[in-house]
Amino acid sequence: MSRYPSIHQLTKERGCPEVVVRFAEARCEEYTPHDVFVMDICRCGDEYFIVECGCMNSAGFYAADIEAIVTAVSAYFADKK
Repeated sequence: MSRYPSIHQLTKERGCPEVVVRFAEARCEEYTPHDVFVMDICRCGDEYFIVECGCMNSAGFYAADIEAIVTAVSAYFADKK
């Protein structure tokens, strides 16, 4: 997760607030552009919005657990065979 707080400087943290995860999952119920993709979400006031959805290879992973991501994506595609 990354954030641009009111001082407009990027901070990078591992993990994601549960409210953001729920927002993302709800949006994926409405529309999923691909089997694996990334979603940039922002909060403006008290509301969350999608900034963009894009392919995984264009993502900035910041402080994410890359090994866990590769493992999960690999397992997903292995199960699709």
